Amino acid sequence: MFRVVFLISFLMFFAVAPLSAAQAEGVAVVNVQKLLRDSVAIKSARDQLKAKQDQFLKEIKGKEGELKKEDEELAKQRSILAPEAFEQKVNAFREKAAGVQRDARMKQNQLSKALDSALGEVQKAIVSIVSDMAKEKGFTVAIPSTQALYYQPSLDITDEVLKRLNARMTKITINFQ
Repeated sequence: MFRVVFLISFLMFFAVAPLSAAQAEGVAVVNVQKLLRDSVAIKSARDQLKAKQDQFLKEIKGKEGELKKEDEELAKQRSILAPEAFEQKVNAFREKAAGVQRDARMKQNQLSKALDSALGEVQKAIVSIVSDMAKEKGFTVAIPSTQALYYQPSLDITDEVLKRLNARMTKITINFQ
């Protein structure tokens, strides 16, 4: 009985082993997170986004400062104004404050969309580069390293992709709409 189990296991190992080796040939692994972190183009995009974010923050803080002054003035006028007039001013203040919040959200959405657009451009370039490399080097499948439980380091083409990506894209011009 033991011999039969051993023989079946032995045969299955050799039947599966060539298949696994054949599957391993033609496979490449790419660390996409590293590409998106270390790309010259992404660094350029981050710098642009940071500058725009700083500009937006400055604008919002200015508006918040105005709102704070207006709130203080409103507090002073509480005892002077008639209740109806005071209530009108409070409602106007609330609308203005809500407008500043909407503006802040809109600006944050602009930054998010701009970042997504930049990432999309770089990802398209990565796919194009990997496709070119597949034709050159003869691999048939490229998978993100995050999707592989284990792989031989020799299958990793990330450094070559990064080199080509940096040569192809040195800067991304971000369109803030």
